[in-house]
Amino acid sequence: MLGRLGNQFFQYAFARALQTKFYPEYNIVLNSYIFRNCNEEEIKVGCRNQLTDYNIVECGESCRKSRNLKFFHRASVKLIKLYSKFISRLDGDIVGTLLRDLGGIYERFHSDFEPPKFSSSKDIQVFGNFEHYYYFDAIRDLLLDEYTPKHELLSKNINLMNEIKNTQSVCVSIRRGDFLSDKHKDVFSVCTPEYFVEAMHRMRAQIPDCKFFIFSDDVQDVKNNFKFPYEVEYESGDDPVWEKLRLMYSCKHFIISNSTFSWWAQYLSRNDDKIVYAPTPWHWDKRDYRGLYTPCMRTIECKK
Repeated sequence: MLGRLGNQFFQYAFARALQTKFYPEYNIVLNSYIFRNCNEEEIKVGCRNQLTDYNIVECGESCRKSRNLKFFHRASVKLIKLYSKFISRLDGDIVGTLLRDLGGIYERFHSDFEPPKFSSSKDIQVFGNFEHYYYFDAIRDLLLDEYTPKHELLSKNINLMNEIKNTQSVCVSIRRGDFLSDKHKDVFSVCTPEYFVEAMHRMRAQIPDCKFFIFSDDVQDVKNNFKFPYEVEYESGDDPVWEKLRLMYSCKHFIISNSTFSWWAQYLSRNDDKIVYAPTPWHWDKRDYRGLYTPCMRTIECKK
């Protein structure tokens, strides 16, 4: 398991779809060893504490084996790519084939989502982000059920939830935090204040009586640095991640940031008539993010 909640949701959804469609007799094992680089709070709010129907590897033989395979995976990719620089250009599928044949490691899947041909290894290690809705869209109803928080709505949010449910509510999700750091801003800093203002104008033009609810990982920063053209209401910013997500996906429409947490809020919406605005590009790097744009999304181009 890699990343935080939104990333983990993609990984679990892929595994659940793989199990449901092709290998119902196999167990899903989410290895949390990778979280060694995360602090305790990040681990605490991870999706591994919120989902059902899985086993977690914490230690023991399976964990040791997974660590060894992860090392083998990283070393193999580096060596193969280094070799290819001097010998020939090596296709990514060839790299994937070598990893599968040598270590039972799977990390590359095609858009038609054919089941991988398992190697002779008893256990299969799957690595990747799997950020494409086609991997799991067929089991969306199952995910809606399994991604429901176990905990009851907090009493302090009852009024907020009632407002969300009884208005043409628009979830405006604004990612700040590490997206603004020197380390990440050249890739992740896509959504400017202008993007959100433009999206709000377009949403209001389509739904004149809509009401905007602001969600962010840094609410105070948004209050200090954003000026909105319409009246807005803020989520407190201190809710547990499961509570924040439930409030977000309960909204009827969405203006999302280029974050996986924002993405899942709109995907888990129960409103079949939702309007969703998303930024393009998703990030400033050259990776292919087409799988994050679902058919219901409307995009707004952002300038660097």
